[in-house]
Amino acid sequence: MVEAGLIEQGLRLRWLNDGSQRLTWADLVALIETARPGSLLAVARAGQQAAWDDSQHLQAETLDVVNVLAWLLALHISGGKYDQPAPQPVPRPGADTPPTATSDVPPQQLDAPVPTVEETLPGVDESGRIVGEATPLDELNEWLGWV
Repeated sequence: MVEAGLIEQGLRLRWLNDGSQRLTWADLVALIETARPGSLLAVARAGQQAAWDDSQHLQAETLDVVNVLAWLLALHISGGKYDQPAPQPVPRPGADTPPTATSDVPPQQLDAPVPTVEETLPGVDESGRIVGEATPLDELNEWLGWV
């Protein structure tokens, strides 16, 4: 893996200690220590979990959340009769076992009743319209500390 990472950089491991100074031990240490996330050198240093950079992990986490929200919305709209299991998280590199959803129980077997829109989103009526009283701007500005 280190050799493949060096090839990405235009270097060869065989150059180490060949008398040419094309690649020194200090160079090799510096390259491995400062390898960018997702590079082969980073994976060689930190394992498969380094195969993704932070952005890719955040994208996978976002996709997991969106999938769960879509599943919950379908469950809510169907009145608890949606028979699909909870979505599985996106597999991450370096995970020993594939991640599992928080519940493998089909929704129709859940003990808790499905909450109504009013219970789920206080201030929203059955049609999905936001209801309530408007807060005066001066009161809102004071609450936000903008006074």
